[in-house]
Amino acid sequence: MILYANSIVQNHNTEYHSSNTPFHEKIMALKRGELSNLSLHFMDSIIIKQVIGEKIDDRDFNRHKSGFIQAGQLKEISASSICEITGKYILLVVEDKFKQLRALTVRYDGTPIESVMIYDILLYLSKDWYEYEARRYSPTRPYHYDPMTHEFTFSTIFKIREPQYEEVLIDLKNHEDETTNRRRIEVNEEGFFSEPTYVHINSQEIDFGLFTLKSSFFKKNYAQYIKRKSDGNGDNSYKIYLDRSQSMELLSNLPFTNDQIIRVIPKTKGKIEVLQRHSNGLNINGDGDYCELEDLIFMSNWDMLEMKNDLVSIKKYSTDERKITPEISVKDLKKKIKTECGDYYLYLTDYIHRKEDISSLVQPREVILKVNFTNSESKITTTEYIIFVIANGC
Repeated sequence: MILYANSIVQNHNTEYHSSNTPFHEKIMALKRGELSNLSLHFMDSIIIKQVIGEKIDDRDFNRHKSGFIQAGQLKEISASSICEITGKYILLVVEDKFKQLRALTVRYDGTPIESVMIYDILLYLSKDWYEYEARRYSPTRPYHYDPMTHEFTFSTIFKIREPQYEEVLIDLKNHEDETTNRRRIEVNEEGFFSEPTYVHINSQEIDFGLFTLKSSFFKKNYAQYIKRKSDGNGDNSYKIYLDRSQSMELLSNLPFTNDQIIRVIPKTKGKIEVLQRHSNGLNINGDGDYCELEDLIFMSNWDMLEMKNDLVSIKKYSTDERKITPEISVKDLKKKIKTECGDYYLYLTDYIHRKEDISSLVQPREVILKVNFTNSESKITTTEYIIFVIANGC
């Protein structure tokens, strides 16, 4: 089978239209924004590596009985398609005409090496039930790629529902999803995909009575401490005290960070909404401890989180979203620090001379989830809270 190393580009710079331009140079131009998109030659044949063996793969095999997919069936390569450029291969994620995402390795001259499917969603309808099967990383992200380990991570999900679309899942507790399993596929030094590893996760549950929340982020082996309390209004909240590494993981909004996924398991029929906000405090870090000014706490607005198939991903906040300049003068601030914290902490703020400097003392305190459950029959809404307490101090 002949492989064509030519490629097709679309842009406003005629320099890259030449077929003599090496493929890897076109990829670099695409990454720099000098090209809008790039395609492999439509006649290139790409090996499909089926490494898991699920219904999704069976359907894919029926579509491509030869074991190859033609490059003409792939959508154009964009800058966001580029996962990694190594000394021997270029790793891309491309979408095919069936809206499946495929990880694809290509040599520097544009010759495809092989491809593996990392994202797809199937729905099998029948008279008595329907089956939902998916391969994805989280409700909001199709996959996760770690350039340090050269690994793709995603979950494989299989669920059964009643014929009515809004019905709850059958045997909900025993279904696997993004909170209970992980598949990892590594790309080796030559650009070939290795056999996947499978990890089963025993996610910890928090029972609120009408519903249960389940997530690997609640796991006790992360040295978390969970405490229940009442706020006086009949609503309950769980406080989860995070260590420093967990705190950084929850706040990080970088492209390659993990999602924190929560599964909502209702015990009766009802509507569930999950909202999120965060709070920032003004504190001064000392030698292993810190002092927080308790009346200078700043709350963000509530954000509605998107629910997909009983799952929700915790929102990550960028540095800009967490940036706050408190409405207090430097003079009044230092007076409060002296009164509430003492001379030692006042000394640590000697560098603050302008109002703009105050923002350096603002630190994230909590990430708060609010879960509203409205019973379908009684129409009564119950509200519960989960509070992730961010680690501060040195």
